[in-house]
Amino acid sequence: MENNEPGKTAKNTAHATDRQSTDWDIKNAPKNYASLVVAQGGTALFSFASVWILTKFVGAEGYGGVAALLLGAQLAQIPIMWTGNALSRFGVQEFVETGKITNSFWSRTIILVPNLALIVLISPIWFPPLAAWLKIPPEFLPLLLFNLTATAIAMHAQAALQGAKLLRLQSALTFTERVLIFLTLTVLAVSGALSLTAAILAYSVAPLLVALFSLFKLSPLVSRMVLSWETIKKIVIFSLPIPLFSVVSHLAFNHLDAIFILRYLSTADLGVYSVAYQLNFWVGQLSYFAGFVLMPMLVTSQTNRQQSLKDSYFRDLLPAMTFCFGILSVFIALGGYFVLPYILSPGFAAVGPLLIVFAAACAVSVPIQAGFSPLAYSESATYIQLVAGAVGAIANVVLNILLIPSFGLIGCVWATVISGTLNMLLFGFLVRRRFRVPFFSAVVAPLPVMLGAIVYTVYGDIVIFSGVVLAGAVIMLFLMRNSFLRGAKKLKIYR
Repeated sequence: MENNEPGKTAKNTAHATDRQSTDWDIKNAPKNYASLVVAQGGTALFSFASVWILTKFVGAEGYGGVAALLLGAQLAQIPIMWTGNALSRFGVQEFVETGKITNSFWSRTIILVPNLALIVLISPIWFPPLAAWLKIPPEFLPLLLFNLTATAIAMHAQAALQGAKLLRLQSALTFTERVLIFLTLTVLAVSGALSLTAAILAYSVAPLLVALFSLFKLSPLVSRMVLSWETIKKIVIFSLPIPLFSVVSHLAFNHLDAIFILRYLSTADLGVYSVAYQLNFWVGQLSYFAGFVLMPMLVTSQTNRQQSLKDSYFRDLLPAMTFCFGILSVFIALGGYFVLPYILSPGFAAVGPLLIVFAAACAVSVPIQAGFSPLAYSESATYIQLVAGAVGAIANVVLNILLIPSFGLIGCVWATVISGTLNMLLFGFLVRRRFRVPFFSAVVAPLPVMLGAIVYTVYGDIVIFSGVVLAGAVIMLFLMRNSFLRGAKKLKIYR
């Protein structure tokens, strides 16, 4: 797609050249991170508003049908979207080298399309058992396939935006998608036309429209179709561990918790746990977004052979980030501990104590999400994620069996904390062994929060918990003062 406006072409080229440098990544990291956080907050708000509309106008049963159908589409995406991260990884590298993502985009497209076509063609085989499990009427298969296709295209476009280092545009479009869904559902509700079919169409058309706009914005970077068997081979090899890791992590750390709670406790306990888990998840997203911004930066520095930037980040910045995110998780947990009992019904009184222990789970996940995992992706070492995740998943299952019968929901949360700690330590060890980056300071930075959670579990006193965390934080700041000072100095230089 050619552009006949010389001035506009020069301007776009200059912007692309800026984004190809590591300096651009460093300078724009705060803005990129802030845009992700703000967009995620807005996305959560409009997602909740959409759920409210559905429950209000189609009832609990109608909303359950929508949720079941969307869940079915998500499960069917696993064999389709397994190469999505590869587009982000190799797209960044190609963009840094050439200013375009043509090769990566079309190579991943040629993998995506047959995968999607195959899943659609064999849907008469996999849909009946899925429909029976989720109680989806057989006549809704076309709707599910439409949602599956629209979402696959949307996620492909999002990965391409990350590959082109257009993170702020990506976050804005994700927010826009949720706004469009909310507005569509509102219009349908007001007009009396809201039904299960109309709702699924709203959840399908909105991401498809946003994806088409994304591809239009990306057209100067992908306009000429180029295929490289070498790139296709790299994408496949890079992506091979990802489907297994996705299944292991989602089943072991999310759904299996629910199974064990229902096995040993009650449905009401599952409701309490789910509320605490969701809040823990949203807090954990803060460190996930840091890794989301970091991955393109690491690929850029690797492509430009700037090893010092990687070493500096893991030696000076990651420990300070882990410490700060851990303390932030404590403040949020304390806020939930005191506020949620006044917002929720009396049956959710146990949410507060769970949040206190969940703060430790947030803290130990930071080195992985904001450091080790982005590094493994940037270096195409996805096997590390699979190995560490599998060990953590097995530990979580075993600990759930051992702890829930004796300690209830607190035991379930501690199973998550301990398995997450094992995951972090093994991940750090493998990253250190493979890439020789400093990791010790990052894995000890969560200790104040961990000790506080242990003390709270033993004594059940929020004042003692706060005192232990405060004392541990002061000691940690003293012991790691040199690392923190170096990190602050580098941030000042970058600013």
